[in-house]
Amino acid sequence: MQWKNTTTAYGKGIQALHWIMAILIIALCVIAEIMLDMPKGEEKWALYDLHKSLGVLAFLLIIVRFPWRWFSIIPSALGKAWQNKAAHIVHITLYVLMFLLPVSGLIMSWSGGHDVEFFGLFTLPNLIIKNEIIHEIGEAIHHLGGLALYILVAGHIAAAFYHHLILRDSVLKRMFIST
Repeated sequence: MQWKNTTTAYGKGIQALHWIMAILIIALCVIAEIMLDMPKGEEKWALYDLHKSLGVLAFLLIIVRFPWRWFSIIPSALGKAWQNKAAHIVHITLYVLMFLLPVSGLIMSWSGGHDVEFFGLFTLPNLIIKNEIIHEIGEAIHHLGGLALYILVAGHIAAAFYHHLILRDSVLKRMFIST
C-alpha cells in the first residue's frame, strides 16, 4: 500500500483526505441549505451546531491536508497546458476556501456572541468579542466563499468526469483508493 504520492499516482493518505473532505464539504453544503430555509427553533439550532462541528472538523483536516499536499510529490499533469494551469488555479483556490470558510464561520459565530461546540464534547474558546461589524464581515466572507466553493466544486467534478468520460485518461482513476 503506497501512502505517499508518486509521479504517476496519489498516495493513499492524500486520497483518503480528499474523499473525507469531499464528503464533509457536501454535508456542510447540504446542512447549510437546509438550515437557512428552516424557521427558528430547536431543530434549526441543532443543525447550526452540527454545521459548526463539521466545519471545525474540516478545518482540522485541512490543517493536516495542506502541508501533506504542499510537501508531497504531485503526480505528473495529464492535460493540455491551459487545462493544467486552470486545474492548478482551481486547486489553490479550493485550498484557500477550505481554510477561509471555517475561519470565517468561527469569526461569524464568535463575533455574533455564539459559542462553537465540537460535537458537544467541548466548547472552543471564544477568541473574539461580540461585534456587529466583525460579524457582518465574517458573514459576507462565509456567504461569498460558500458560493465560490459551490462553483469550484462543480467545476472540479465536471473536469474529473470530462477527463474520465471524454479524454479517457487516468486523472479520476488515480484519485481512487485501490489496494
